[in-house]
Amino acid sequence: CRMDKPVSILFKLAFAGLFLFMKALIMRLEISNYDSYSYLGKANYNAGFHYYNEPELNTHSPLHPFLLTPIAALQHLEVSSKAVLKTVQLIALILSFAFIGSSYLLLKSLLPQELAALGALLMMIQPVFLLFSFEPIVDLPCSLLLVLAMRFYLRYRKNLCLKNLIWICF
Repeated sequence: CRMDKPVSILFKLAFAGLFLFMKALIMRLEISNYDSYSYLGKANYNAGFHYYNEPELNTHSPLHPFLLTPIAALQHLEVSSKAVLKTVQLIALILSFAFIGSSYLLLKSLLPQELAALGALLMMIQPVFLLFSFEPIVDLPCSLLLVLAMRFYLRYRKNLCLKNLIWICF
């Protein structure tokens, strides 16, 4: 059963509208999550800036700050720390919406398209998702990779090809 064209268009408009709303919102907000400060601080340290490394912060994943390091290093090119922060927030926001889109594709392969769209829409408007969707923390990138792995696993079950298996392993 295919989703009616007006419902599909409405879903895409809601998706785009929420993305633009969040984009406008992050321009006004500052990071509030403690983990975000930790990851950005470690990325700044990796980029050669001073960072007080508390022992408790050593329990966080080292890979995420490593991935943020090139963005933090932009400060060496006279880019302000606020611009770096907004760039990192924008990347986190894009990853969170990639998570929603991937979740929709996964749900669409398991459920009727209307229920998949409803599930993705409910995830988009869930308050905790909205609160953390623009913070540079590992939760949403890891969730995105997990959903993509499940999606490729379902594709691998239908078509036993090496490409899908490699994507699952990634």
